[in-house]
Amino acid sequence: MNSEKVLKTVERLLQKSLSHIERRVLLLSWEGQSYKDIEKSTGYVIGYLRDVGSGLWKELSEILNQRVTKKNLSLILERLENDYASAYPSDRNLARSPDVKLQADITNHKQETIDPSEALSFPSAPVPFNSCFYIKRPPCEELAFAEIARQGCLLRIKAPQKMGKSSLLNQIIAHADSLDYQIAYLDFKDAEETVFTSIEPLLQWFCISVSQQLGLPHNLNYYWDEDIGYKISCKIFLENHILENTKRPLVLAINELNRVFEHPQTAVDFLPLLRSFHEQSRRSKAWQKLRLVLVYSTEIYVPCKIDRSPFNVGLFLKLPQFNEVQILELAGRYGLNWQIEKQVRQLMSLVGGHPYLVNIALYFLSQEIIEMEQLLLDATTPTGIYAQHLHSCLILLQQNSQLLSAMYEVINSNEPVKIDSLVAYKLASIGLIALDGFLAKPNCELYRLYFREVLQAKNTKMN
Repeated sequence: MNSEKVLKTVERLLQKSLSHIERRVLLLSWEGQSYKDIEKSTGYVIGYLRDVGSGLWKELSEILNQRVTKKNLSLILERLENDYASAYPSDRNLARSPDVKLQADITNHKQETIDPSEALSFPSAPVPFNSCFYIKRPPCEELAFAEIARQGCLLRIKAPQKMGKSSLLNQIIAHADSLDYQIAYLDFKDAEETVFTSIEPLLQWFCISVSQQLGLPHNLNYYWDEDIGYKISCKIFLENHILENTKRPLVLAINELNRVFEHPQTAVDFLPLLRSFHEQSRRSKAWQKLRLVLVYSTEIYVPCKIDRSPFNVGLFLKLPQFNEVQILELAGRYGLNWQIEKQVRQLMSLVGGHPYLVNIALYFLSQEIIEMEQLLLDATTPTGIYAQHLHSCLILLQQNSQLLSAMYEVINSNEPVKIDSLVAYKLASIGLIALDGFLAKPNCELYRLYFREVLQAKNTKMN
């Protein structure tokens, strides 16, 4: 089967003409090239190529009623050509009829597995930009990459803890780096608590950190002027010392911005400043070089006027949980030969599509440390794979009586319940509950079962 027949076969199956990049991905994949090889030969970034390929394999899977992957593509096309060649030109319905032997081949074929060069480690940190364990959640990545190329953009990424915000940020930074942008990455969880006590130490830390990220002397004393105010001094520093002295766009990424929310007075001063950075791009070419990326859990209880808030301008991305297909793909990368109808839905019945909880399960299962049945049975116990995570969540609740009481109310109701809005959004930012309008419910069955058991036991002892 030559490349011309491959292309004709696929276009007949899909009943459409493929785009230029779809054709390249299809034919080079059929030849056995990796996405890394395709990246070198086409000039497209590997993340985009994976998206194109995933879209093609999904469409083919739906047409053939069989799972098609990059690895089994050649096998499937060869078999289809041999068994149904005479039918393709006139009857595409015949192409949908499953061949018994092909069915067995596809069923027994493992999905895309772990890159041998990538060591498997416990999923306790953000996923590196080049990791095979990063699962894209369209259209988040595509929208983020397009936005970061816009002059003076402001990109906002919001999701509860452990939902993959930092992993997505790693992808964005890698994409910006591929465009030869400068990168200044600030993680607010790395700053000492004293930094947030007032606006002056925060802005000084901010300016010095940006300078160090770019390999520049900060010369802060030259720009810092108490008479004109700290915020104006910061803007002058960023414009004259940073933006005026570079010809390349600058991505300024702030991770864990919600850290400043814990200090309302500092937040009132700092957040409008971020918005003003974005608005300066409408008036100044220097500020058009700035691409601002804000990553946070929730902004709902931040005391900031609407017309001065950075949370109602720019592009907003809310990270969703994994769906069934994405979990199946991730399982394949862990080396697990799963089916949506069985293992994926078993796991989702416990943890939904929560990325962190899904990854923990796949790690232990892939290492053959535990079987699915035992995992589900022991999930909420002190010997279960989630014991450490659940205990950390419990300690967090015990430090705030309002959160503890609200969580008790949520897990003891069979229906979503209305709780105090501020408490609800704090619980949602932690990731323990999901909100449907003003109504709250446990984020997954794991949390319902665990907290129902431990909080009821605690309540019984107190009474």
